[in-house]
Amino acid sequence: MSALGQVRSVGLNGLAIQPLVIEAQLGSGLVTTMIIGATDSSLREAKERIRAAFLSCGIAPANKRLTISLSPPDVPKTGAMLDLAIAVAILQARGLIAKRPAREIAFFGELGLDGTLRDTGGLLALTWAAARGGFKKAVVPAHNAAEAALVTGIEVIACSHLSELPSILEGQYEAVDPKTEADHDADSSVVTSPMDIADVRGQEAAREGLLVAAVGGHHLFLHGAPGCGKTMLAERLHTLLPDLSVNRAVEVAAIRSLARKEVSHYLNLRPPNEVVTTGVSQAGLIGGGSGYLCPGAVSLAHCGVLVMDEAAEIAGRLVDALRYPLETGRVNVRRAQASIELPAQFQLAMTANPCPCGGKQDVTCSCSASQIIRYQRRLSAPILDRIDISMRIRKPEIGAICADTPPTSQQLRERVAQARSRSAYRWKNQSFRLNVQAPGAFIRRYFPLEESLMKIIEEQAGKGNISWRAADKIVKLSWSIADLHGNDTPSFDDFSKAVQLRTQGTWGDINE
Repeated sequence: MSALGQVRSVGLNGLAIQPLVIEAQLGSGLVTTMIIGATDSSLREAKERIRAAFLSCGIAPANKRLTISLSPPDVPKTGAMLDLAIAVAILQARGLIAKRPAREIAFFGELGLDGTLRDTGGLLALTWAAARGGFKKAVVPAHNAAEAALVTGIEVIACSHLSELPSILEGQYEAVDPKTEADHDADSSVVTSPMDIADVRGQEAAREGLLVAAVGGHHLFLHGAPGCGKTMLAERLHTLLPDLSVNRAVEVAAIRSLARKEVSHYLNLRPPNEVVTTGVSQAGLIGGGSGYLCPGAVSLAHCGVLVMDEAAEIAGRLVDALRYPLETGRVNVRRAQASIELPAQFQLAMTANPCPCGGKQDVTCSCSASQIIRYQRRLSAPILDRIDISMRIRKPEIGAICADTPPTSQQLRERVAQARSRSAYRWKNQSFRLNVQAPGAFIRRYFPLEESLMKIIEEQAGKGNISWRAADKIVKLSWSIADLHGNDTPSFDDFSKAVQLRTQGTWGDINE
């Protein structure tokens, strides 16, 4: 008669939950151990790690045929994070631990040959999945316990060694408490971002454009000669954004965990800021890789800002790959054997020089008109049409730099929060909260501009001077500017400013 042990667990397909069932059966036959269920090499090697860990804990081999099944059988499973769950199922089958206490517990962790539980990459994401999958408790490696405890709605239990498992199942443990804001403030090792919008002087108009972008969540394109401050401005857009909600912050942390990035033991409420430059690959930007599909920069920037510095120097196919996530807020990474869908709801802040040598606005520029046109065509029209705000940044005069006393990011962030509260109230019955997220047809029908202003937009779109997508963006920008100024509806001045921000300094214009 065979003996069976069974443990429920969860895996991840992107951030989507994949319920798993781990079964272990001891029966008659040739003494061997088999793991079945679409496993990779690291999981197939789990039997050797677990056998050695058992011996280190004084558990003798069963000397029976052991079959381990990971269900569903058609779902690919990777990594060593199921070592502990498999070990629990085997111990159940051998009658060495009770089955009932493990029913509502998720077990995660890689076993060392000496029985220790080792650091498991992606632990926060797995714990988050377990909480959403209905688990009440999660046993995790002690090294990852503080990280996993950031997830609310699940009791996190730290485990250092396999020998601690029986006492944990008997209830002899202390749940890990998440670190509080008071702990955060008392920890001198916590480093805040050194960036501040006050660092950029002599660019008052550009700061105003960034403020509007932050209010409505609008995408931004800054172009100008080297040294004018466009990169500094783009990299400081995230400092103007309000703090994330706790749920959003956990989601952002889960994506970082999924990408095997270091996750702070304190919940970071600040929006992420991801910077990509000319050396970025497709996997680095969109996501992917061989074997393990890893999130790219577009997902790491979820709920924050993706800065694409010197966008014209990046391969055109990579820049064009942003079209889908810019429209949908999601990205699909597909490979022959697997595919994942990840959130990618970010603000894009692109920068570019005006020409190959970078000196288009300088007397030293040596580029011909044809060279400038070819260079500027590296950014396709469909991508530029998806940009809400386009600003030509000029080098400030030394007098303007010395005389400028810009507000700090904290001061402007308070204005952004107030403006966003107005737009959130306007969209309170909708599934979105930012102006940029409002569908074009919806905003034209229920929240249009004044009739005279809408007539101007429709005439320009009808003549083909602007696309209908650009027309919708002007309407949304008008609402963002109105929210910033505290107006109930966009005025003519708000509309004029929106048109200026949408069309200011068209990058393709070589007659400066």
